[in-house]
Amino acid sequence: MNNIKNLKVSELLVKLVLILSFVLTFGIFFFILIYIFFKGISFFNFSLIYSKVNGSYSGILPTIINTIYVEVLTLLIAVPLGLGCAIYITQYKKKGPFNKCVDFLINILASVPSVLLGLFGYNVFCVTLGLTPSILVGSLTLTCCILPNIIKTSKEAILAVPKSYEQAAFSLGISKIRTILNLIIPSAMPGIVSSIILAAGKIMGESAALLLTVGTANKLPSNFLTHIFQSGKTLTLFLYFTAGNATTSNSVEICYAVAIILIIISFALNCFSKFLGKLFEKNQG
Repeated sequence: MNNIKNLKVSELLVKLVLILSFVLTFGIFFFILIYIFFKGISFFNFSLIYSKVNGSYSGILPTIINTIYVEVLTLLIAVPLGLGCAIYITQYKKKGPFNKCVDFLINILASVPSVLLGLFGYNVFCVTLGLTPSILVGSLTLTCCILPNIIKTSKEAILAVPKSYEQAAFSLGISKIRTILNLIIPSAMPGIVSSIILAAGKIMGESAALLLTVGTANKLPSNFLTHIFQSGKTLTLFLYFTAGNATTSNSVEICYAVAIILIIISFALNCFSKFLGKLFEKNQG
């Protein structure tokens, strides 16, 4: 009888701890969102986004466009590379020392501070190759930052697909490449989309890797195709320079208003990534 009571008390305590963890986690999350919203909402207006002073842009519209350029271009480079690497490791390379070595290197690269990768990108792309700091150079540097995470998460998603799917496809005479493209990848798509969403969030919040690689220009693109070769300050860099070199009493509030825009863009990109994942899964189905 005492054992049953002790068990019930233990279960109750565990449940209370779990509920407390849930409340604290989401409480902190919502507090941060509400705090940012109330601190920045008074400066969240059209003049913040688009305004001109003496013929030059003082609004953040160019930085918003630059941020979207960096986000999209980095994902266009990193996702095919990361997914292709994950497919090769899981489907074509047998388990052994090579896979263990690759896993070890991926874990090391994933833990390297982004500021070091920023220095690496600057030295390789700007100093060695002679490129000027631009959206392209910044995107290539960010690719180095997010590639390990995409490979690792996509690999785990592919390995989670039951082996019976592959065996059933082979028994029907379906080729390996068709099995991968039409069966394994769609089945692993939820995990792959999660890796893309996490990567998109990391890109959106990155500043250290872009300090030396993306430039600080604040102008609208004259040509949308060649703009990737131009210098362009992102929203996170705008936050960094504005908060670090406050020239007015409203600088901090302006930073909070820009943070609201960052959250909106990040949310929109996450929703778009999920939509593409579901659309791909539906078409493959």
